[in-house]
Amino acid sequence: MSAEETLYVLFKQEYDDFMNTVLFNKRLAHNILNQSLITKDPDDWGSLYASLCEYIAIAYRFEELLDNVSLNGEWSDTEQCWYLDEKHASSVGIFAISEISCRQELLTHNVSLLLH
Repeated sequence: MSAEETLYVLFKQEYDDFMNTVLFNKRLAHNILNQSLITKDPDDWGSLYASLCEYIAIAYRFEELLDNVSLNGEWSDTEQCWYLDEKHASSVGIFAISEISCRQELLTHNVSLLLH
């Protein structure tokens, strides 16, 4: 990256937190989806099904993005972070916000992906 570019960073701890949250919640959403298909009347799960599928899709894409950052980003051993260009930094931010928004949407269906 040139000296004139603005650098963004993704710290290792943030990366780990994002990745752990996404992986755990994706598995949980799959389990809820499978259970809902078995236990709920199909007339009652249309909106929940759509919300779970949207969450799972965003979680997969977020996981891919984080993998891409770790494989292709510029790593700093001293700072324990990846330096990101604006495109990757905005993508991480967008996916983080999307993941949170989808979790909020699931709350309208009384589905929480947070540990209690």
